[in-house]
Amino acid sequence: MIDQTRKGKAGRIMVHVLFWVATAVCFCHYSYLRPLSFYSWKEILSAVFLAGMVYTSYFVLIPKLLLRRRRVLFWLCVLLLIAATVAAELWLVDLDMHTRAKWIKPDYFRIFYYTTVCMLLFRDTSFFVFFLLLKLYRSHAIVLDNMGKAVSLETGKIIISSPDSKIRLVDFTDIALITSHNGQTIVTLKSGEQLLRDGYLSDVETLIPQEEWVRLNRHTLVMRNSIVRYTPTASYVRVKDEDIAIPYYSTRHNELLRTLKAWNPNLYAEEAEKVSGHEIELAISDDEKRVLEYIGKHPGATMQEVADGLHYSLRTAQRRIADLRQKGLVDRQSPNAKGGGYIVTRIK
Repeated sequence: MIDQTRKGKAGRIMVHVLFWVATAVCFCHYSYLRPLSFYSWKEILSAVFLAGMVYTSYFVLIPKLLLRRRRVLFWLCVLLLIAATVAAELWLVDLDMHTRAKWIKPDYFRIFYYTTVCMLLFRDTSFFVFFLLLKLYRSHAIVLDNMGKAVSLETGKIIISSPDSKIRLVDFTDIALITSHNGQTIVTLKSGEQLLRDGYLSDVETLIPQEEWVRLNRHTLVMRNSIVRYTPTASYVRVKDEDIAIPYYSTRHNELLRTLKAWNPNLYAEEAEKVSGHEIELAISDDEKRVLEYIGKHPGATMQEVADGLHYSLRTAQRRIADLRQKGLVDRQSPNAKGGGYIVTRIK
């Protein structure tokens, strides 16, 4: 969870850096200061001044004044900040303006100067308003997130807000596992019902007490009371009278085993030596064994069904099946067979 939070912060910082790099490049080619400046570095420094104004309001003025309802003082400080930024940007090109003024009629230059000041005020105010709305949106999202945490802790239920705007309260004890994919989480209930929820897996972790769940891999969080047994390579979760194998992080394998054994050592079981009740002829990896067992129980399963059933990515499922086909353990059904999936071809 800490790693996910750090990655999220690093991602947001990178987006801000790229935004200001693009802004500086834009200023160098299409800036309102361009007619008054001979040097691109002044345009870049102008973007730095603007960024300083934006983040002063974003991190200081908005949280310290606006969100604490000190609105009059907030707007006074904003006006002074924008005026100071415009003055700093004009100071950058003061020498250039005086040089240009030698070749421009005073009346024309005065109109040009005041027009430039107005355009700078408009540009800087637009940047301020954009980041103000961004900050208010994020503050609102944080408030809603805190409300969701409070409801979860008080009621023992999680709020699931689906993409179609439906809201449902689900008891922790009804959940078997939660998986993530492309910015959405799939909450699988013990009954087999699946609910779609906006957000990432790390968001769900903050809503459920830590002693209730265990994160088995990057994409899967499992409720402890749904685990029926665990082995050195996977934990088995009961969903609608069927045991689903969830593989561990490859890098945190031993750590997860220690955590599970400390929680409930009675559910530990050594890895089975057989696949679907049969010994296999060739040595295969634990992941390949799980794929082979799944296809043995679900003849004709497609690549996507194998990936979904074992909670693998589609690419991982493709790799495992390709390895098993190379060893002659599985093959495609006849092209005329329904679904065109895979079957076990070589066990004894």
